[in-house]
Amino acid sequence: EEFVETYKLFLYTVVRRMSISHHDTEEIIQTVFLKVWDKIQGFEYHPNKGKFRYWLCRIARNSVIDFIRKSQSESNKRSKALQETDTSTIPEVEEFADIEWKNFLANKALEDIRNTEKPHMVECFILHSQGLTISEIAEKLNLAENSVYIYKARILDLMRRKIRQLEESIG
Repeated sequence: EEFVETYKLFLYTVVRRMSISHHDTEEIIQTVFLKVWDKIQGFEYHPNKGKFRYWLCRIARNSVIDFIRKSQSESNKRSKALQETDTSTIPEVEEFADIEWKNFLANKALEDIRNTEKPHMVECFILHSQGLTISEIAEKLNLAENSVYIYKARILDLMRRKIRQLEESIG
């Protein structure tokens, strides 16, 4: 359960990025977890060969290809997705796996911080990350500009620490 809870959102994002619908993504993720469950006993981690998440993404990619091949006659849309996915090389899969992993860790960290910090502090950080200036944020939230700087910096520091903790705990 802990494994599924940890990796489900990450795998969901990776599979959806391959132009797969929400419903089909849910089905594919179940297939991925079954394949992982079946293969994890024989899995030997070699950091010099790649990261565990790359292995997960390869299983997800292959599951998507298998799924599309099985249902190829249903629509031309899926056929196009197969062509796009099939042309993805392993380095490309690893590249977007890294991007999605970083997004996953950042979103997980922000979710955890939202549960512990004051909402206006988190909102300062979010608005700043969306490109608003300090003065715009201060005006919008009715805060002093110095407070916005402090809140943004505090949440950024918490984000960095939380992301490091998550990297250590789930890789």
